[in-house]
Amino acid sequence: MNWRRVLVKILLGVFITAGTIIFLLPLFNIDKLRSLVVNINYIWLCLGFIAYIFAYITRALRFKALLPENAVSFGVMAKITSIHTVAVRILPNPFGEIFFISQTKRVGIKYSSSISAIIVYR
Repeated sequence: MNWRRVLVKILLGVFITAGTIIFLLPLFNIDKLRSLVVNINYIWLCLGFIAYIFAYITRALRFKALLPENAVSFGVMAKITSIHTVAVRILPNPFGEIFFISQTKRVGIKYSSSISAIIVYR
């Protein structure tokens, strides 16, 4: 394991998170946030969490189906899908898609298969 790469990834994540928090902090209204937390309906919160997990699972299964048969396990595809989804939400879309292609290349999938899966997915 290359510790420099791991350290760079961790530091990059910390800087992006800190920058996002600093940028968004002025938008928070503490009183409204406190009211929201106190009055939250936990049934809807649990249902939303379950729906989000279900969406991740189906997204991973869809990508697994679009890639060559037996290319990766479901667990690996779930990790790749999670990284891809976060990257697409944070970065401009073309850069987020590059994360999917780079992550699948790491597990031995050809660029052509990854790009085809992204095209069909979109």
